[in-house]
Amino acid sequence: MRTVSDNTLFGRIAKGDQGAFSAVYLKYAGTLHFYALKLLKSPAWAEEVVQEIFLQIWTSRANLTQVENPAAYLNRMTLHKAIDWMRKHHRVLSSNISSTISQELMPTSLKSNSISGVVRNRFVVHIQNPVVHPGFGK
Repeated sequence: MRTVSDNTLFGRIAKGDQGAFSAVYLKYAGTLHFYALKLLKSPAWAEEVVQEIFLQIWTSRANLTQVENPAAYLNRMTLHKAIDWMRKHHRVLSSNISSTISQELMPTSLKSNSISGVVRNRFVVHIQNPVVHPGFGK
């Protein structure tokens, strides 16, 4: 069986070849998922990143003919998508938590005026900056 180079597969994808797309997906999805998981520490987020990568590859396939090193290109895409994912979700989590969850989770004793403002503020800061990883511990 003859193996086809990644550059050839990218060229075929650029022309709309779904079989070539499937071949690249089967070859790289697992590796990219592992890399994204290493970066994001969340299987669910890693899966989303890999899906976004392959969606972008297909929707922007005409540009694939310019890629000189497909493996490096895919790894770089994974890094950038993971960074974008972290930025996007950190912003969303921070704004949502600061406006709702902090008050809901704050113990009644901290809501009273008799508790020091410093203690109350530390509690709010603590829950506004959680480490959230969907799927962790499942």
